[in-house]
Amino acid sequence: MKIERLKELIEQNKTDDGINVEEINKAINDEINAVVTKAKDQSVVEFFKELGVESKDDLNAKLKEGDKLAKMLEEKEQAVKEAKMKADKLAKVNELRKLGVEDDDTIDYVLFNVEKRISDDKSYEEALKEFAKEKPKYFEKQATGVTTGVGTGTGVNPNDDKPTWQKILEEKHPDLKEK
Repeated sequence: MKIERLKELIEQNKTDDGINVEEINKAINDEINAVVTKAKDQSVVEFFKELGVESKDDLNAKLKEGDKLAKMLEEKEQAVKEAKMKADKLAKVNELRKLGVEDDDTIDYVLFNVEKRISDDKSYEEALKEFAKEKPKYFEKQATGVTTGVGTGTGVNPNDDKPTWQKILEEKHPDLKEK
């Protein structure tokens, strides 16, 4: 505030009782607020100019462009999520095929039952091992029409006490071996 303006305020607020300081303070604060607001407005304008925004239309165009980019990013994230889910299911299907489950309907049935067992306390691998123990028939190799005359048909090597599916599962996940 300039000295002349301050003198003017004092003259305007002289009373018979002295100077009305409250009115002078209020007028000073009003002028300070006006200067600060103008500085903020100028800062905002300068900030947007640095971003290449010269007008309101430019700003709206940039905002629309940002919205489009955000939507594209969201779509890409969803596609990645779906691809990961498909890859995870494919890995599970391949694992089940290695464990002797060959029929697509049986694979779907086994996956459904295993995934129902998954919880905070039980992983997919633990649930699979549990299901395979309870229902070993789903993990036996299915007949291909060629008979070799060898084997017991139980999925168990007569010289071994563990079914093939269990040995393969323990090889892939040694932390699940029975103690």
